[in-house]
Amino acid sequence: MKKPLLFALAVGASHVNVVHAEGSHFDLSHVLEGFADPSSASTSATCSVRSSGTTRDGLPYEAEVSILELRAVYPRHLSKVRAKTVAYALIEVGATSHHAGPNGSRWGNERLDGYYRIASPNKGLTEAQSALLLMPDPRDTPHAPLGDWSGVFATAMSAKAGSGAYWGASAEADAPSVQRLQRKPFNQVPKPGDIAMWLDGSESDAQHANRTRSHHHSVVIAIDAKYAYTIDANSACGRTLRMKRPLSRLYGSYSAD
Repeated sequence: MKKPLLFALAVGASHVNVVHAEGSHFDLSHVLEGFADPSSASTSATCSVRSSGTTRDGLPYEAEVSILELRAVYPRHLSKVRAKTVAYALIEVGATSHHAGPNGSRWGNERLDGYYRIASPNKGLTEAQSALLLMPDPRDTPHAPLGDWSGVFATAMSAKAGSGAYWGASAEADAPSVQRLQRKPFNQVPKPGDIAMWLDGSESDAQHANRTRSHHHSVVIAIDAKYAYTIDANSACGRTLRMKRPLSRLYGSYSAD
């Protein structure tokens, strides 16, 4: 009898989650255990979730979601690549911030360095970017000091899971984007493990047609009738957060398989 595979998730020195594989799918029933609220000590009183308006449902464009809420819609079984993408993203919640960590450097600078190196293995970081990794930034700005790296994070999680994705240039776009994954339009709902792209709060629905702009990226964790539950890097104060996003703001996505 073939033994089932075990995929263990480690946080710190202890294993807090196990994804149990049977056949070609992973049982995700225990993946959320151990992820308490609040997510991380990197949370600051001056760092609130960004919101530049409300949706047609009256909710913020970005609303932080609790583990309890996420558990209600979380999928039990996913393919191996999707399950690993979800698991890797969950581990990173609270791992980064613009603010200074215990050693005076930017909180989670080693993790951020790893995202770039995994997502862009042939390029990595420039010298200037490497220097910026050590610099905390007290401003409540989502893009300081490294620019928009949400796509780098999402691509790194997918790549670690074995999807073959990488972050790089494209002939169709004027900015780096996810490569080697199938692109899906905004009217196709993404699945857990996919990389989703979102319209910013200042953008109108008409701008769905703008296919060359670099948008905010996140890893999809769960889906219901109206919302995507995601892990978003480079959110408020450079933090990695669990988010709830209206599907009406979906710009497009990249399929994990």
